[in-house]
Amino acid sequence: MRIAVAFFGLVRRIDHTLDGIEANLLEPLRERAEGNVDVFVHTLLRHFVTSANRFHAYAAEANITLGEADFLALKPCRYTAEDQRVVDLDQRLHERSLATAAYRRANARRLSLKRYTPSMLANVYRAYYSLRQAGKLIAVQEAARRLRYTHVVAARPDCAVLSTIAWTPPPQDTVVVPNYAHNSGVNDRFAYGRRSEMAAYMRRFDWLLSSTREVAVGRSKRKEGEGEGEEEEPVAVDALGNAIETEELVCMHLRASRLRVGVTPLCVVRVRATGVAVSEVLNKSKSRLGLPHLCAQRCRVPTCVSQRYPAPLSHLSLSSSAADEQWPCKAELRETRDGVTTFRSDVWQRHGERRRQDAEHAETLGLGLG
Repeated sequence: MRIAVAFFGLVRRIDHTLDGIEANLLEPLRERAEGNVDVFVHTLLRHFVTSANRFHAYAAEANITLGEADFLALKPCRYTAEDQRVVDLDQRLHERSLATAAYRRANARRLSLKRYTPSMLANVYRAYYSLRQAGKLIAVQEAARRLRYTHVVAARPDCAVLSTIAWTPPPQDTVVVPNYAHNSGVNDRFAYGRRSEMAAYMRRFDWLLSSTREVAVGRSKRKEGEGEGEEEEPVAVDALGNAIETEELVCMHLRASRLRVGVTPLCVVRVRATGVAVSEVLNKSKSRLGLPHLCAQRCRVPTCVSQRYPAPLSHLSLSSSAADEQWPCKAELRETRDGVTTFRSDVWQRHGERRRQDAEHAETLGLGLG
């Protein structure tokens, strides 16, 4: 067994997540694969997190300097770090985000869509772009080293892994995700599976681009000489325009890729650059503990039954199981006096020796860790 662990997206501050990633994800995988684990990183570089207004979820991060070289602490065998502004221009992400936001506003009530600002949508596109590019790094390594990975893990470096992964190689045509935070679809923060299935999973950005179509959104004044009145303005919109939220988009993509969903009790928590964890993990009802029931109902994606997959592959029911019922994050978080959800200090505290080793590793590459 040979495992590729692909980290994608904005790093934010690795000192808030590195300890959990090492102890609860990478080390257990190395034990199971007898050391045959390689790390890959694709990230987008920026100095600060920006938000549309002070009420935005990212607003508290506005004055926090991001560690642009922090990704080196993951010790990747291959990595790519791209300037986010260049990616935005090359992929025309601002234009795509504005068009999608306009379409969602015009159809929010009809389709029961969750509100996303253009800046939030741009972050979604960037994440999926980065996911695709991380997958390409794996293919480059396979060609250069003449090897083949048996399994792939896709993870975000700005998410803390607060429980140990219960690794069980999944069956064919299946990707495994944490057993909570599915919302209206499937958890989109972490996934693993066999090489071919994860290759399809990581091509979500290409699938989005292929789903683009021109639709009429709003009305614009006719140009002079073209008559009076108003006309509908066509814009290019992809599948994100019709997804209630990003988790449902994952559901739609899995269905299009003909992939099943399995779940495992793994606590993966988003962490802001301030070090504060997103508090939704404490609310079972909001996090939708268990199998992705709404995804199965809306998109008809079949699911496996538990982390050990005891049922035959033809069994598509949503019966409960240990992985379905187990709440992975309960013991790993605490709530501070001011009501802000944070980690227990021993879960993510910075270790001086490890940071010194990371700094030395960065220095050999001519970079420094911020």
